[in-house]
Parts: sequence; C-alpha cells; structure tokens
Amino acid sequence: MPDDHQNDFSEYVERMKEIRLLSTPDLKDIRDANDYSSILVRNFSRIGELAVENRKLVDDFIKPILSSRGNLTAETRDKLKLFSELLVDDDAFAEVDSHLSEALNDLLLTANIESAKDIDADPLVMLMAKKVTGSRNIWKRTPLPD
Repeated sequence: MPDDHQNDFSEYVERMKEIRLLSTPDLKDIRDANDYSSILVRNFSRIGELAVENRKLVDDFIKPILSSRGNLTAETRDKLKLFSELLVDDDAFAEVDSHLSEALNDLLLTANIESAKDIDADPLVMLMAKKVTGSRNIWKRTPLPD
C-alpha cells in the first residue's frame, strides 16, 4: 500500500485531535469574558483551517468510495481498515472521529459480506451476517454526514 494514504490518514487524525483540544480551551489562564472570547475566536479560526484540510481528504478519497457501487479492491479495503484503526485513539480509549469510523466500518462490513456473497458463501453464514448488522440495510452504502 502506498505510504501517501497512510500519511494522509495520520495527518487527518492529528488534525482531529488538535480540533478537539482547540474546541475546549484550558480555563486556568482566563481572567474574564474578553480573554475567553479572544481565545475562542483564535481557536475557531484554526479549527476552520483544520476542518477544511480534513474535508479535502474525505471529499477526495472517502466519499467516492462510499458512493461507488462497485466491489472494493483488496488494496482499498486495506486502506480503509488502516484508516478506521487510526480513528480510534488507543492511548485515550476514544474514537477520534466516530461518524467517519462508523461509516468506514459499515462499508468494510458490507464489502466483506458482498465478497463472501460473490464466492457462494454458505447461506447460513449470510443469514447470520444480516442478523449481526441489526436493522441496518447492509447492502446500501452508509452516507457521510455533510
């Protein structure tokens, strides 16, 4: 797998962590409402810049995959799996981007089930896969929130 996507994914995660920190500023150095207001304005300006960079990755790489109806290649599945794993911060035991993580995991689950269907998987296995996914329609791609 090319390292360019791995680097893009890692940068996405780092930007999400920075967004989280900037959106909850430390209150210990704030003396009054004006201090708080100026910190928020500065932080939200930076958050906007970071969000634009992250949106570019989503628009250029993730959305085309989510909207495609074709089978995912093994390479694409590997990339999505890597990205999904990076979206979970093992150190903090938290998801960095839960919406994107859920969309990727749904897509990977669907791709795995579809590939099993393509190789004439046991009907009982297919039935169990449908039950595991609950009421979600696994045969449709999960849209990303705008």
